[in-house]
Parts: sequence; C-alpha cells; structure tokens
Amino acid sequence: MVNRTFLGQFRDLNSFDSTIARLGIPNKINQMSRGSLSSRLMAVNLGPLQLLQIDFNQAMVIRGSKPAGYFLFAMTMAQGGKMLKSHGRDTSPNCLYGVNPNYDIYLLTPPRYQFAVLSVGQDYFLQFLQRIGLASLGDRLQNQN
Repeated sequence: MVNRTFLGQFRDLNSFDSTIARLGIPNKINQMSRGSLSSRLMAVNLGPLQLLQIDFNQAMVIRGSKPAGYFLFAMTMAQGGKMLKSHGRDTSPNCLYGVNPNYDIYLLTPPRYQFAVLSVGQDYFLQFLQRIGLASLGDRLQNQN
C-alpha cells in the first residue's frame, strides 16, 4: 500500500503511473476520453491507516488488485455529472464502495471526478470493532463492494 506521504499534480498518464508505482499502489490506469490530462494525487501513510485522494479531468479506467490485509473504503468527493461505475454498476454519489477485500479493483470514472480511499489494516480494524462491540460489522463489510 502507500509507503510514504506524497502530494503532486500531473499532466500526463506516464508520470502518474510511475508515481503510483513508486508509492506502492499496484494499479493500472488508462485514459478513456480525449484531451490533455490534469490530475492531482495526495497519499498519506499513517501506519495502519492510509489515505489517497485522486482527481482526474478525464474519464479513466482503474484496474488492479486490492492490497492484501486491508479494508478499502472509497467515496466520491466530486463528480462532473455522470456516475462512477464499479464492476459495471453505477454507484450512488454518497455510497462507500470497494469495501469487499475479495474483489479486484475495476472502476470507470467519469470526467471531472475526484475520489478518496481510506485503507485500514484488517487486523487493526477488526480489533477496533471487537473493542467497541461491533465485531459482526466486520463480517458484513467483507460481503459488500
């Protein structure tokens, strides 16, 4: 997962791809709409918690494996009209997606899209749920996407 803190802007996909690879994020991203790319990336490593915020001005396809040992909670922060598609399905603007650790990542973002991903170490999160009396929530989350 994210191995350091980073903040940057990108004007081409090759620079973005090489940066996310150096940060330890193993995804493949392809631009799906014409025009020049403008993108921003913020990655913060807080030990068992990691935060990504990404925005694109172009439609993108994002594919890859989820990091082993983490729950991912992704949410749309801003969008330019069309809906995000996760595994071919529209997501509602205020939903959490990407939670199920057994599914690979497959997103189609619309143009002018911004999203954030909170990654939480599974052991850390499940122990926290146990301490606050919500252990069954961990089981339910593993069956959602």
